[in-house]
Amino acid sequence: MLKQLVGDSLKLLLPAYRDCVRSDVNGFDDIEEWFTVTESRRVAVTDVTVETSLDSTIVDIFGAIAGYGFVVYFTYPGRWVPDSLYHPKDSRCGVIEVRLHGIERAFFNGHLSGKSYREVLLDFLTEDLSAKRWIFHPGYQSAESEAKAKMSKRLQISRESAPTKLSVQRHATPTAGAAPVASMADYACVICLATWEAPRSRGPCNCPKCGGLLCARVQPSR
Repeated sequence: MLKQLVGDSLKLLLPAYRDCVRSDVNGFDDIEEWFTVTESRRVAVTDVTVETSLDSTIVDIFGAIAGYGFVVYFTYPGRWVPDSLYHPKDSRCGVIEVRLHGIERAFFNGHLSGKSYREVLLDFLTEDLSAKRWIFHPGYQSAESEAKAKMSKRLQISRESAPTKLSVQRHATPTAGAAPVASMADYACVICLATWEAPRSRGPCNCPKCGGLLCARVQPSR
């Protein structure tokens, strides 16, 4: 049925393919660099074969675009793109996924417009961009490398323009003419046993109660 539908050649409207690379440098805001692998365009697929093997995987459509291999793989619930198609051995081979999840809607709309079953299928395969997704594109690695180079340049500019943080140690400078602050101490009179607090002194200290000079400094209070 598929062979009868597509024949030996096929014209497909392919979606654009865009992606981005991100920085993971600590200390800087995340930087994204978007790049375009290909714009949306219509291509002619020639030398079409159906249900053929590629890298030990049965693919639905295999053909060539300008001499390079091209794969169409149909997916639906329970059938997903195999890992081998994300990295085909032939790095020049493009791979497109066509999701059949919306084909019921296409049949319904086609029935309303009077299209045949074959016309609906062919339109869905060739024209519906929302059903298509790039799995592998030969130009991806080159476009990604160019984007990484641009991002590295932006990171370098960010580092060079970032303000330098200097750690400045500040020392307290005494105010000119200011008297030094005296430390305090606790005193006790050995005559009347009175205690009091007064500025620390190396000379005699009179008892404020009895006036005696036999005083002992107990301990500094602050």
